[in-house]
Amino acid sequence: MTLFVLTMYLNPGVIPEYLNVRDFKMIDTVWSLLIPGALSAYNMIIMCNAFKGIDAAIYDAAKIDGCSEGRTLISVALPLVYPTIATLGLFYAVGRWNGISDVLYYINSSELFTVQMVLKQFIESINVTAEEGIQTNLVADNIKAASIVISMLPMLIVYPFVQKFFTKGIMIGAVKG
Repeated sequence: MTLFVLTMYLNPGVIPEYLNVRDFKMIDTVWSLLIPGALSAYNMIIMCNAFKGIDAAIYDAAKIDGCSEGRTLISVALPLVYPTIATLGLFYAVGRWNGISDVLYYINSSELFTVQMVLKQFIESINVTAEEGIQTNLVADNIKAASIVISMLPMLIVYPFVQKFFTKGIMIGAVKG
């Protein structure tokens, strides 16, 4: 665990990450957006603590009932950490959805641009025309507001489905004693 915590504090930065992505030949691919951010030490620590927070009596009860290690993981442990999985999934989804810097670093072709990057370019083009005096600032501000709503819409649609995991108290009543 200490090694993983050290990676959080001693992060080498963007240049080594870019060199890794380039050496693995992922420049201008979708994988360059997904793989570098696939594992966060912070999120891994949260997940480890969620599994450690499950009472040992629950594992003992599963063993007495004849569950193998794999079956205990699938049938007992994973359902108890669903809220943590949902939270981390939401963290990853929001982080990936709002990420523009990865697209700037790794993607060259406009066909692979994310929605956020396209909206950013669109807003920048509106700002240029507004500064040239072709359109008023009111139109530019309205387009900025509309693009913000468009960029928030998928997260607003997903959140109610994930919210049920945040409000459930799954561990209540799991172990009596």
